[in-house]
Amino acid sequence: MAFGNYKSFSLVFLAVAALAFASNDAEAQVNPFCNTATDKALCTSMVNEAKTQKEATVNAISFTLEKAKLMKPMVDGLMGTLPKILSLVSKDSLVQTCNDNYESTVDDLAGAIEDINTGDKFNSVPTKLSAVGLTDCADSLKDFNVVSPLGKLNDEINNYASSCLAVARQITSACKHGYEDFVSCGCFDWPSISVASEP
Repeated sequence: MAFGNYKSFSLVFLAVAALAFASNDAEAQVNPFCNTATDKALCTSMVNEAKTQKEATVNAISFTLEKAKLMKPMVDGLMGTLPKILSLVSKDSLVQTCNDNYESTVDDLAGAIEDINTGDKFNSVPTKLSAVGLTDCADSLKDFNVVSPLGKLNDEINNYASSCLAVARQITSACKHGYEDFVSCGCFDWPSISVASEP
């Protein structure tokens, strides 16, 4: 009986230990620049094993930009999906709004990468990333009781942009000046911030 209890205890202990190990292993797989991301696994895949702040941010934004471009055919084909009951003026207005919103999203993402590569002296990257998404398009369609065919993809883009912001705003051990965010503490001096600098 004692041996049976010991065996059962051992099995339970091993199971708990395995779960703990798996949990620790999962945490170890999170890229350091994704520590504040809501979806750490997604963020980690987006930064693609980046070793520096600049690399991580550019990788994440580039990933999002490529995904955003997938919306182009859907935006171009929006007219054909609108209810026939809508007037041509209303349809044209909706299509224009969505097209402008799409172009702004792509421009903001591309502009953010350019800003990073040129040092972003005006700290505009977070502002550009915060503007990413087809919110205006979705709101306009909703006003006409039209379900956006871009809804699911736009939600994904918003999630990607959220990860981009998390990476861009990530506080690392390289920022030890008592500031609250990476913009304030001069972390746009990109090359000085790397995973290797973590203690």
